[in-house]
Amino acid sequence: MDGRNKKAVRKKMTVLILAASVPILIWTAFFMSGQSFALSLEREKQRTQMTETIIFREIRDQMAGLSFAQAAAYARQYRDYYAAQGIELIFCWNGQPIADGAFPNDLYMGLLQEKRCALLDTISVPQKYAIAEPVSSKLTMILLRDVGDLYLLRDSFRKTAWLSVLVAIAVLAGIAFVFSGALTKPIRKLTEAAKALASEKGERTPLPIERRDEIGTLARSFSDMRSAVMTREKRLSEESDSRQRLLDALAHEMRTPLTSLLGNARLLQLDLPAEQRKPIADSMSKEIKRLADMDRQLMKLTELGH
Repeated sequence: MDGRNKKAVRKKMTVLILAASVPILIWTAFFMSGQSFALSLEREKQRTQMTETIIFREIRDQMAGLSFAQAAAYARQYRDYYAAQGIELIFCWNGQPIADGAFPNDLYMGLLQEKRCALLDTISVPQKYAIAEPVSSKLTMILLRDVGDLYLLRDSFRKTAWLSVLVAIAVLAGIAFVFSGALTKPIRKLTEAAKALASEKGERTPLPIERRDEIGTLARSFSDMRSAVMTREKRLSEESDSRQRLLDALAHEMRTPLTSLLGNARLLQLDLPAEQRKPIADSMSKEIKRLADMDRQLMKLTELGH
């Protein structure tokens, strides 16, 4: 495996590891952020409900059955008193705020029911959690708690989570790059061994046969295959050398009868008596048989070679 392919493989493995890990990191960070915010908001709601219960009991005892003018006077006093403690109160008479009170937005109109109800106002800035409870058939008290600091804390936590995710991605990328290199190293050895085997240098390339995993099993199988291939190549080479030596010997042997046949053929071209031609013909027949025998041996060698 050359340097370019090596870098490409490591890059692909790094991208795959990041593609699998980054969504998990992001989901974990924002899930924890959401859970933390939800728990904090739930605790703030419970605290607000407890506060509203205490204040409502006091106001109900003081303001139930009052006229509009008396209710407005008490409402202004209670608003100023609890505003100093960071608690906002709105009093409504027949659905309209009194004592200089005002709804932050129209969502609060939905709180004017004949029972206790609550509203999480995420439109206003800062965000508020409101609880409304009827004091009488005409008078309703609404308590508002500022929960904007929780949303600011959530946004801050999300920014921190993003920063943590980016840092984690950078660290994970480095780890993935190192890990991919360690993982692809035995594979590169197998690839180099395969190329070396193709170039008749397989025995010079070491294999990770000492590993006790799937790569080690593959390396040992490849080593066995390489040994079998090398043994077969050696045997085929020896057989080829043996056949070549036999062919060289037969070729040498064929020259003698061919030379004899050529000489006898030239003699037959001369005007010789019949008694002199017969020994020449017998000699030629003998040499032709020798050539036929050699031809059969060559045919056998050809069949063995296939």
